[in-house]
Amino acid sequence: MEPQHDKTASENDLIVRLKLAEEALRTRELNFQLVVDSIPAPVAVTSPSGQVEGVNQPTLEYFGKTIEELKGWKASDVVHPDDLQHTIDALMNTHETGQAYTTKDDGMGIGLSVSRSIIASHRGRLWATPNEGPGATFSFSIPFAPDV
Repeated sequence: MEPQHDKTASENDLIVRLKLAEEALRTRELNFQLVVDSIPAPVAVTSPSGQVEGVNQPTLEYFGKTIEELKGWKASDVVHPDDLQHTIDALMNTHETGQAYTTKDDGMGIGLSVSRSIIASHRGRLWATPNEGPGATFSFSIPFAPDV
């Protein structure tokens, strides 16, 4: 029987780096949730395919649903069917050109501009879908994976 050897320095280094990456991911997730929770308007965090991954309290209050109920929705579920194709076309144009989605002829308001800059600085994206009544629902995504 061979004696057990201590882990090599490279194995120990790998373990330390993995633990640091996990801690960085937890910190980034917490910071992300703090940003989402600080927004007083309804916010839904969705995957690129539109699946709801998380929401803030105003979203839960607006829809009167639990997070478990909302996780079964897609972003297209909250767009009126008559507006869906226009919304898809506008969002595709946003993704293709990199320009923000706006209903204003002369650009977007300062709040959206600041939001878009912050989100873009985190390698994220921002988009909007029209509400059935007046207004729109703004959504954004930011990658969870930390830079290691």
